[in-house]
Amino acid sequence: MKALTGYLPAVVALGVGWYELLLARDRRQERAVRLLCLFALFLATSMAVLAPATMDAVDRALPRHSELAHLLGRELEMAALALLPAVVGRLAPRGPWEARQRTHLAVSAAVLTAAPVLFLLSGADLTAGRIVADGRGGYALAGFGLLFAAFSLWCLWGLAARVHRHARTLPPGPLRTGLRLIVAGAATGALWALWGLTGVANVLLHQGQGAGQDPVALLLGTACLLISASGVTAARWAPAASAVRRWRRCVRGYRALEPLWSPLAEAVPRNAPTAPPGRVMLLRDAELALYRRVIEIRDGYLELRPYLPPGFADWAEDGFRRHPVAPPSEAAATEAAAVGAALEYLRSGRRPSAPGTAPFLPSAPVPGATVDAEVIWLTQVAHEFARSPVVAHVRRVAAERV
Repeated sequence: MKALTGYLPAVVALGVGWYELLLARDRRQERAVRLLCLFALFLATSMAVLAPATMDAVDRALPRHSELAHLLGRELEMAALALLPAVVGRLAPRGPWEARQRTHLAVSAAVLTAAPVLFLLSGADLTAGRIVADGRGGYALAGFGLLFAAFSLWCLWGLAARVHRHARTLPPGPLRTGLRLIVAGAATGALWALWGLTGVANVLLHQGQGAGQDPVALLLGTACLLISASGVTAARWAPAASAVRRWRRCVRGYRALEPLWSPLAEAVPRNAPTAPPGRVMLLRDAELALYRRVIEIRDGYLELRPYLPPGFADWAEDGFRRHPVAPPSEAAATEAAAVGAALEYLRSGRRPSAPGTAPFLPSAPVPGATVDAEVIWLTQVAHEFARSPVVAHVRRVAAERV
């Protein structure tokens, strides 16, 4: 099982490439998609070659030339990274990239040529899972590792900087989320490249380094690919994630209104549904269930208006004097107290001879208010109805006066 873990980054890279291949429908981006698929293929192959299990197998099968597997894996990694700025250039509008393309291609070609030269000059050998080079060869092997790290950082910077600038110009949405995740993936990749410098230090100090991916490099490489993959696929999962967040808000709002809705539904049963929506309704359409609950509360208010006692204002004032309430909560506490007083009269079946003034108990939402705003307000009223000592005081006085 531990040996198979080393192939996890390769599987993730292949998944990204396969996803891009399935979505290759826009002819304007056809070349960019081909480059992305090639990037995924190169990276997956390099990760598979550099997996510890592969290096051990190569050492047993080709003991005289097993070190070349390490060179092949690193070359494929650099070739994959060299494609990233080119992909961004194909997706972005024409501009400064046109002038930089030749420079990027020239530098990439020079690095991909110089790296194997340095590796071969080092006379490195694969021994017991380590790439070893003695004497002056150690300096050439260290130069190979340093060149790999520097080139990786350069390519990742070319990707991250351009994507970040483009993301800043976009409105909130799946595309911007995806681009920011790609930048985060590039930043994680930079940490992975910097970790490669520990191999350079090991070569200089101990004449060798690990031939395959060590656990830290494996972790950083996998994290880089997973974050980048989530960015590439954001167009698919971001809307779904937004819908899940909306559903959770609706369920929380639905449950938060329970303390206010339940007594109204009990006192005015004809305004309540024949059967309250259960878990199935909440799972299927929580937004509709929440909207129904808001309407039922407002309908209950309409039924309660004739039962608001005329002395309510004095009772509420006395309640606030006995139990001070923070100014931001006064309006919600007043409305909750009005509901409580009217409920006491409604349950007794007795209407006040002169009902109280309507402003304490609105029958309809404020014009122009959204459902979300209604939910926020009624949630505050429900909280005060269940917990405010002012509401308890007013209900007690109303029960005594009935």
